[in-house]
Amino acid sequence: MNRTLQATDERINALVDELARMTGQDYVSAMCQALEEMHERLVSGRDGGPRVIRLRVEADIPEDLLHRSNR
Repeated sequence: MNRTLQATDERINALVDELARMTGQDYVSAMCQALEEMHERLVSGRDGGPRVIRLRVEADIPEDLLHRSNR
């Protein structure tokens, strides 16, 4: 994505399109989620208190590894 040649609207559309492709969401859902997450980060940093960082991890773990016991 060449940000130097794009207008702000084009950049927003390109970013949301990319988010939608990466998450499998539609355009509006991806935009809402991105704005909500940004809002949460900004609000949580205002009071000077500890910030919360949320991580979502997706992994493909073979079922046999889930049932093994560490010995």
